[in-house]
Amino acid sequence: MKLLWLSHFIPYPPRGGSRQRSFNLIRHISAKYETHLIALNMQNETPERAAESSAELGKYCAEVQIWEPPYPWRGPRWWAQLALSPFYAQPYGCRALWSPQLDCRWRAALGQHPGALVHFDSIDLALYAPATRGFRKVLNHHNCESAMAERRAQKEPNPLKKAYLWQQARKLRRLEEAVCHEFDVNLTVSELDKQTLLARNPRAHCHVVENGTDTDYFHPSDTP
Repeated sequence: MKLLWLSHFIPYPPRGGSRQRSFNLIRHISAKYETHLIALNMQNETPERAAESSAELGKYCAEVQIWEPPYPWRGPRWWAQLALSPFYAQPYGCRALWSPQLDCRWRAALGQHPGALVHFDSIDLALYAPATRGFRKVLNHHNCESAMAERRAQKEPNPLKKAYLWQQARKLRRLEEAVCHEFDVNLTVSELDKQTLLARNPRAHCHVVENGTDTDYFHPSDTP
């Protein structure tokens, strides 16, 4: 069975919570699914670094494609679009990852894998979901993003940043309310995130897949 995995970042090397989660999910699921990975180079990895990561991920994936996002992360256009974000209905994270050109490539990839299970690794990729009508699909949540944005807004001392974060939190909440139930399964990292997400969208089907530790890699050392 085929799995088409769409990621908003290159899930290697597995450093930091998000990359560790995604890499190990891919590592385990590839034992049962022929996994085809499409990863956006959100963090501007160099061609050499991206090639190294692609080679490592190729140990588990039948195919690895790394696509450049619409504009470089934290480049001039990235900041310009961030400044314009209050004037758009979608959360900025979604707009920063989507373009008509990439959507065409995505639709072509779907056409090459009819009947595949489709995994979206973040709600930030939600603008690519309309193309998957008729596909079974999974939405992974590294966090309940609207709740995290709300917490950041509550703690932010800068009034402008606070207003921006509150606005993004509202947009993310509306997005969670609008799309989560359209996925066959929503994966959350904790029961708390699951219940928070269900409070936003009671129609969503959620399943907890906790973050774990690779005990084959992390094991006690003989050296004190």
